Amino acid sequence: MNTNKKTTLSRPRQPSRRRGGSIIYVAIALMALFAICSLAVDFGRWELCNSQSQRAADSAARAGAFKLTTGYAAALSSATSVANANYLDAQTVGSNPKATLTVQLLNWTSSSNYVVLAPANYNQANAVRVNISYNVPLEFGAIIGISSKGVSRTATALLVTQTQKIYVDGKGDPWLAGEPTGTQGSQPDPGYQGQGVNSVHPWKYDYAGPVGGSMPDGQPYSSPPQASIPIVPGAVVTVTSVSGSATYDPNTPDGNANGTINGATSTLFRDAAANGVSEHGIADVTMPIDSMNMVFLNDKLPDSTAAPQPLDFSTQAQRDYSSISPELKQPFYVGTGTTSGGSQQSIVVPQGATRMFMGMMDGWEWDNNSGGYNATITERYVQMVQ
Repeated sequence: MNTNKKTTLSRPRQPSRRRGGSIIYVAIALMALFAICSLAVDFGRWELCNSQSQRAADSAARAGAFKLTTGYAAALSSATSVANANYLDAQTVGSNPKATLTVQLLNWTSSSNYVVLAPANYNQANAVRVNISYNVPLEFGAIIGISSKGVSRTATALLVTQTQKIYVDGKGDPWLAGEPTGTQGSQPDPGYQGQGVNSVHPWKYDYAGPVGGSMPDGQPYSSPPQASIPIVPGAVVTVTSVSGSATYDPNTPDGNANGTINGATSTLFRDAAANGVSEHGIADVTMPIDSMNMVFLNDKLPDSTAAPQPLDFSTQAQRDYSSISPELKQPFYVGTGTTSGGSQQSIVVPQGATRMFMGMMDGWEWDNNSGGYNATITERYVQMVQ
């Protein structure tokens, strides 16, 4: 019996090459994962910094352009300080060592026609450009060789100036502002003599209508003149170069736009028809008779909504405001546009305003007033142009 058996020796199993390949796959997957993390986290941070730098540039350019009204040095200082106070990547721009701020003054006509001014020509500036640049550190991006990504945002703000010369007829009744032709205003004139006609007070009521026009019987219209320049909410209006004289009654001497007659402040008046509240939806006001005033309206008929609270300019201190922010349908004192000390006064256009009217103070019977005032209206506002 043959007991010899063939013995088969087994070879040691070789490691699978697939195991080495899986390490490569894992490495690739990790790199992809890091790339996704970088995209999700780092891109989010970059996008936030992008938005923050744009907001900082916008606010700084606006602030600088507005200050051009007081000179280029103030404009540069304001733009720089506002930009530096804004936050960028959890630090203020001014304290962030990786942030770069550039402020330039421009003479701007259009996006294709402007000049970046050298210091010698700063007095020609009408616009301010602000650029903020920053290298955003990338935490996950650094692992794949991208340690930072830059942002650079620019804003250009233009100071828009519009000017108009206007004649404010003494017959201009501010409580007829915005009213259709033929609208009756004021209370019956106390000087009107019943069915007869007093030569000094020939008409019983005032009527709205175009400045310079008249009713069929010859009675002059008493609507106040409207400014022709576009009215921009938030804009600052100044009134300068005021001249002329006017009177509320033919039997009294003329006063000036401050309501001063022969060197003394004239009698304080309110609108008799408003009776301390309103007339045609426009608030009452107290100020010297003959003085020049102003009121802002929107596009709606004033009667359609209630009037705001009346203002009071009884005292010189009240008339010496440096800046005033009236509401819609709230008449206010303008005078010659300056304080008693000669400082220029500023008027802030209220939100919603689309129209501006100027009139003269009286209590009733504007249609027998005479004279008027010449004035220059200047409106300034900031517009983002780039």
